[in-house]
Amino acid sequence: MPRVIRLLCAALIFALGLASADAAADPASPDPAAAELTLTRGNGIDPAVAKSVTLSCAPEIGGTHPDSRDACAALDRDNADFDHLPHIREGMCPLVWDPVSVTATGRWHGRTVGYRHTYANSCVAANESAAVFAF
Repeated sequence: MPRVIRLLCAALIFALGLASADAAADPASPDPAAAELTLTRGNGIDPAVAKSVTLSCAPEIGGTHPDSRDACAALDRDNADFDHLPHIREGMCPLVWDPVSVTATGRWHGRTVGYRHTYANSCVAANESAAVFAF
């Protein structure tokens, strides 16, 4: 009987090793180092009218964001904490209510990101998001 138990234990260890090797090789598994987001900016009144860009900050900087290098730098400063992005102090924004709704979804270094906010207008959106939503 002890020999049977040893064989079963060996088979179980082998099977677990194969399963973990398959999981590591699975291309659908998210890369824990990846920092890739989809950003949208739309009219706060009619969210169906939206513009969307991609932003990749790791493993390489890129995507369709017009200033991906600066956007990645701003997000890296606070680990993609959108509520604490540094504000840009270039000029004043008009006191006009023309709401802009923004979203950010994706992965940031192993963490799922789901952010949504509405700004007073596109100028405020750009200034208060360190230009992350300036597209």
